[in-house]
This record gives sequence, structure tokens and C-alpha cells, in this order.
Amino acid sequence: MPPASHADPGSPCIVGGASFGGVVALEMAHHLDARACVLIGSIRSQVELPWRWRLAQPLALLGPDRAKAVMGLVVRFGRGYLPEGTVRRFQRLLRPEAAFVRWAMCAVCRWRARLAPRGVPVFQIHGANDQTLPAALTRPDVLVPAGSHALTLFSPAAVNAFLAAVLARPKPERPGS
Repeated sequence: MPPASHADPGSPCIVGGASFGGVVALEMAHHLDARACVLIGSIRSQVELPWRWRLAQPLALLGPDRAKAVMGLVVRFGRGYLPEGTVRRFQRLLRPEAAFVRWAMCAVCRWRARLAPRGVPVFQIHGANDQTLPAALTRPDVLVPAGSHALTLFSPAAVNAFLAAVLARPKPERPGS
């Protein structure tokens, strides 16, 4: 595989990503000669976000650093008032190694999806047991019965079979090509 510097953004390609990477792939499809977009445990738009993410949107507007400070206050003073699961989630998000997750959470909460470009089909695989981005809120082409959010890690055979099926599909020409 050639290095990224040798990639030609004008060449036909298939873009894809897992979780936040799927959101990035949807946006990349608008800037590349994408022939398809593949979502792995991801979402097509903000309407597929669970209610707890929607409630976090005002927090996300603060940005990851200020959001972290508010989460710290919630953990410190919210015990006994908030569900223990909420406090545990915020505690995990306060860890230094969660910096990217905080940033991605803020980016997804602020994201305003556009429809996929005309002629770019979107293929989606999702785990039935995904607690981060629940499958019930999405419309996947393939639902992995025992799959969690980390599909590529815990259900690699299902993901590989899905990708093989997407790659085996006839390649449509883009309008104007």
C-alpha cells in the first residue's frame, strides 16, 4: 500500500470508518471521488444519536476541555442525585487517556450531517448489543446479533464478511463520470 502522500483524491475510492471514523468517512465522501461509504458501528446522522448524547449537546458546545471540567463537577457533586451509571461514564471520560474520546464526543454532538453525495451508496454494519450508538436508532444493512460497539475487535469475521460483500458489488459509475 502506498503512503498517503501518493494517494490521489481524484481517483475512485471507497471510504469507511468505525464509530467516529464513520462520521468522518461520510464527510470525506463529499470531497473525494467516493463510490461507496462503509459505516462500522457508526451513524448516518445526528438523529441516530441516543438521548443521553443529545442531552450532552450543550456540554459539547463548551469544547472538550471545559466539558471535562463540568464533568468533574458532576462527578464530585452529583453522587446520590444522578444514576450511578452516569457518574461512572463521566469518571471514565475524566481519565487522561480519554482525551480523544472527549474530543470526538464533542465533535459528534456538534456535527450536522449532510446527505451522502448523490450516487454514493452507504453500507452499514452494526452490533445488536451496541450500548454507545444503539442499533435500534440506526438502519444497518447487517446487524451482528452478538455484536457490541467494538465490532472490529470482537466480531472481526462478521466485519470481514461484510467488507468482502461490499467490495464484491458491481462498481457503479458516478454521475458525470
